[in-house]
Amino acid sequence: LFIILILISSSCNKKTKLNLFPQETQLQCNRYPNEIESYPPTQFILCKDHFILLKPNFGDVAMIVDCKDGSTKGYWGKKGTGPDEFLNFYCNTFYPKDSTLYIFDHQQKSLRKYKQEKDPLHWNKISEIKADNDSVLIYDLHRMENGILLQMLL
Repeated sequence: LFIILILISSSCNKKTKLNLFPQETQLQCNRYPNEIESYPPTQFILCKDHFILLKPNFGDVAMIVDCKDGSTKGYWGKKGTGPDEFLNFYCNTFYPKDSTLYIFDHQQKSLRKYKQEKDPLHWNKISEIKADNDSVLIYDLHRMENGILLQMLL
C-alpha cells in the first residue's frame, strides 16, 4: 500500500499545461468623456452605434446611449397601464439584421415587436400578441439567425 501511494504521488508531481483557451482575445476598455448616469439596468443591448439600457430609472423603459462618447441620446418608453406603456417587462431580445426589438410585459401579458427607425429614439410597434392565460410567463427569449423566435415558457 505504501509503495502504491509513493507511485501515485510521484506521478502527480508532473505539471501539465492544459490548453483550455487556444484563442486568447485581448479586451480593451473604452473610456467615455461623459458619465452614464443610470440605475443598474436589467439588460444591456448593443444596437448599431448606440446602447440600450433597459429600466435605467423608475419612469422610463430604456435609455439610449451613444457608443462613441457615452452621451445620453434620450429615453424611450414609459411605465404605466396605457396601450403603449409598460408595467413589468424583463424578457427582451434585439435582432440586428432587421433592427427589431421584442419586449414581453409580464403584468399586461403581451409580447410586443418594435422596429427601429433611422433615429435610435424612434421605435414603431409592428405587432403585439396578448396571452389569454394568467399563468403564462416568458422566462427567456431569443431570436435565431434564421428569424425563428425561441421562448422558454413557465
